[in-house]
Amino acid sequence: MKQLFSGFHERVILFLSQKHRQKMTGWAKAGSCAFESVFYLFIVPVILLMIGNIIFPGTSVSLSDGSFRFMMIFSILAALYGLLLMALCMRELWIYGSGSAAVNAPPQKLVTTGPYSLSRNPLVIGNLIYYAGIAFLISGSLEIFLLTVVITSVPAYFYHKYFEEPELEKAFGDEYADYKSRVPGLIPIGEKKPIQNLKQYFFRK
Repeated sequence: MKQLFSGFHERVILFLSQKHRQKMTGWAKAGSCAFESVFYLFIVPVILLMIGNIIFPGTSVSLSDGSFRFMMIFSILAALYGLLLMALCMRELWIYGSGSAAVNAPPQKLVTTGPYSLSRNPLVIGNLIYYAGIAFLISGSLEIFLLTVVITSVPAYFYHKYFEEPELEKAFGDEYADYKSRVPGLIPIGEKKPIQNLKQYFFRK
């Protein structure tokens, strides 16, 4: 079983590796980016809400009026913050990486600026925050809110750990190894120091 998974894993990495991806024109990249934006911003939240309603049909933890209002305000702010973070990430990938987050239009250069100077996966953070905010904002259910956090963060972790990182290591070699040693994988805390701070980001030329 282990050998079977290892072989499958290698084939997936080979398929996704940059040298096996078809080079796309600017318009094709823009179209691919637009499609994935619609998919992740609208279709994925709908799927998550459907799963939540199936698992927790008509049930919800009782919240006081004050707690409910707080959660609604928090959800709105979370969704907006998630959108802003995703937009900043896409900007960095497009301008400095000559690509996007789309699988068939990847960055041609390793991006280590902006949000990517604080975390190797800021786009994932933005997605998780956005989905969690939308989940409670639409459903008003604390259970669906928490479920959304779990069912988005766990697959994201395994995808990054076993598929995306090996691909980046193959594509960028020592450059990515150096970046990985200095920047946290997800949450920008701990001993690893960011390459670029927020002040440098917002006041750069």
